[in-house]
Amino acid sequence: MRRSVTAYAGVDMFERTGSLPCEINWYSGDLNEDIPINGQFDTVTCSEVIEHLENPRRTFRCLSGLTKPGGLLVLTMPNQESIRSYVGLVLGGHFTQFLGSSYPAHITALVRLDLVRLCAEVGFGQPTFQYTNIGGIPKAPWLTWQSMSFGLLRGRLFSDNIAMITRKHA
Repeated sequence: MRRSVTAYAGVDMFERTGSLPCEINWYSGDLNEDIPINGQFDTVTCSEVIEHLENPRRTFRCLSGLTKPGGLLVLTMPNQESIRSYVGLVLGGHFTQFLGSSYPAHITALVRLDLVRLCAEVGFGQPTFQYTNIGGIPKAPWLTWQSMSFGLLRGRLFSDNIAMITRKHA
């Protein structure tokens, strides 16, 4: 009987934390550079990272290289297509989560069309998008659309973050 082996790996610019289980392989490095992992995974997650990186196309090529054919890529990031973000763009000259204190941490704003194009360029299928359904009101982000509407305002226009899910072509 053949036993399947599950491998886990993490990559970040920070050193491995002592609380991380020893079964997880850890790689420290700047994600603007090549990702130092040999091998591919059934699922690759890139959570709240892409907006911090200089070249999303390069990053997507690396993520594609880490994803097995037929494997999943799950990516989360700030939602640039929310009412709050649009208000920041109109009134502040840039998307809300890229203004003021968010810069220089947040440097690359992407919208859904960018993600669709990036997926196609590197061998992923058509992505689907999900929203957190938690979104701050412009100029008063401590108040959420959801608390003010009894949970009725949801989706793209009323969420501060977005998740993208796609499968690599086999």
